[in-house]
Formats: sequence, C-alpha cells, structure tokens
Amino acid sequence: MSVRRTIAVTNKKGLHARASRRLAELALNYESTRIMVRREEDEADARSLMDLMMLGAGIGSDVEVEARGPQAEEAMAEVEKLFAAKFYEDE
Repeated sequence: MSVRRTIAVTNKKGLHARASRRLAELALNYESTRIMVRREEDEADARSLMDLMMLGAGIGSDVEVEARGPQAEEAMAEVEKLFAAKFYEDE
C-alpha cells in the first residue's frame, strides 16, 4: 500500500535539526513501512536526520510525503499529526 500527501511546513524554523529528529524517530517506529519526503527535486528517507535537513524545507515550504508498506495509512496519519502540531515546538 502507498499513501501520498502534500504537507505545508508551518513551524517557524522549518525542518531544522530538532524537527527532523522528531520526524526521523517517528519513521523509525515503522520498520516495515518506508516514508520518503520530497521537496522540489530533492528526496529524503525520513529515517535519515541528515537527509531531512538537507531538503532545506523552511516555513511555508510544501513537502510531498509518501509512505509505502503495510502500515502506510497509520504512518501517514502520524506524520500529518506531527506537522500539524508544528513538531511540538514552543513558538
């Protein structure tokens, strides 16, 4: 199964180190489901903190997130929740 969504980055600092770490930790919880994040022509495995940071996704950026695997829907719901909560950062 594959689920794809376009999600806006709305936290002030974008996908910086702390936000990327939270997304990577979430992705690591889904061993049998691969989560990929794309911005423009760049793509990152959500399990890789460095790959996520290299996307340069700042506030206002749109990223395309794709989850593939048996837990794709559940993983995508958690990713959307994390983005909606602005990565649980105090702003």
